[in-house]
Amino acid sequence: MGGTEAPKESAMAELRDAGGGDPAITKRTLVREALEAVRPMVARLLGSSYPDRSFVHALGLEVPEALEAVLKQRDRALTTANAHLVPDELVMAYTWAGTAEQVAEQVAPVADLGIRNITFMPHPLKGGGIESTVRAFAEQVRPRVEALLRG
Repeated sequence: MGGTEAPKESAMAELRDAGGGDPAITKRTLVREALEAVRPMVARLLGSSYPDRSFVHALGLEVPEALEAVLKQRDRALTTANAHLVPDELVMAYTWAGTAEQVAEQVAPVADLGIRNITFMPHPLKGGGIESTVRAFAEQVRPRVEALLRG
């Protein structure tokens, strides 16, 4: 799931082949692709809030100096081009990304607080689409969240 995307079966087959059929390698590859799908958005969010880092610091995180130097220039295209400088920890702090199970585990604590009106911005994996991402969230993530809440 990239921002919550289930890849098409052909993509899954390619991932299995790349991982030698090892489900753990396939899962890591899917998680990596999910993080990469949302990384540019996180870079832009950090850029739009520059120089305010209160949220980042409240999480006990820091923005790397090289990324701060880019963000300081306040150039959206430059920020997006340097999204690779955003560490995984910041991507995870700003997003729900990963497999359906991982996303459900991230959403459930928020829903458990009583928050029921959640807006999500789907970011499909390369080659995926918005519609399949929304469908995957509805069909794979939501039932898992509900099950987690039932305990």
